[in-house]
Amino acid sequence: MAILDNMQEFKAETSPKPIYENESFILMQKPHGLATVPLKKQADENRPKETLLWYAASIAPQILEVHGKNPWEGGAIHRLDTATSGIVMFAKDQTFYDYMQRAQQNDLFEKYYTAKTVENDALRGININEKDDIITITSYFRPFGPGSKQVRPTLDQRKAQPKQKYTTFVKRTGNAFLCTITKGFRHQIRAHLAWTGHPIEGDQLYCLENLQRTAQPTTQTTAQHTSQKPAQELQLTCVGIAFRNQQGCIQAFLDKGFSMEDFPNSPWFAAQFAKAGGNGIIEL
Repeated sequence: MAILDNMQEFKAETSPKPIYENESFILMQKPHGLATVPLKKQADENRPKETLLWYAASIAPQILEVHGKNPWEGGAIHRLDTATSGIVMFAKDQTFYDYMQRAQQNDLFEKYYTAKTVENDALRGININEKDDIITITSYFRPFGPGSKQVRPTLDQRKAQPKQKYTTFVKRTGNAFLCTITKGFRHQIRAHLAWTGHPIEGDQLYCLENLQRTAQPTTQTTAQHTSQKPAQELQLTCVGIAFRNQQGCIQAFLDKGFSMEDFPNSPWFAAQFAKAGGNGIIEL
């Protein structure tokens, strides 16, 4: 099945829900518009219900006992931007959390995303239009804009914060992209695709075409009321994860609309998964 057909069939959830749980972790489906974890201010003001962490903790309270990157983030092993939907993993104990953080730093924890894009050269820094369908995008990042709310890819390490490179593997069919990352940086896929001239549909930070539409909203007037057309949701969703567990077995969790062959895998996972004979995929 073509990438675009798969993506048209996939429907993101509109409310948070658990999709898998075992003794070590729980996987949650995050909708667009919900933060993964609270900001420190939210935690201080006791407003945890505004995040996916609260929904996960209502099912597996022990994730709040895990000490994460920040004390108020619990066992969140990775995060999605508020505007992004899809799969998020929460650790239920400290040992598994620490193990997965090491795996992530060693590029042994992969996340798979779908993205629908538009063509817009406003933030283009590299050209992929003459390249093969499978492309590797690698850069440092630097903060950008008022309050550093955005980031920009850079090849100059002197401008980078932090001083390490991040890679996005992409497979392209027209304006549909399937993306694989291991270590993730804030807005990584969004900024990388905009850097290629293909910002994601509905992106209010990196798709300047959408920003222009937002500046001039469409209104519909009737005898009773005037309504403003809502902003389009960001067309970026995490549809799968894969890692090697503490027993050395590869585990993959993937939305049933896709197969592992759809995604541009890193050399580590492709080799290891082939060695495992393709066993261990759990469809969600």
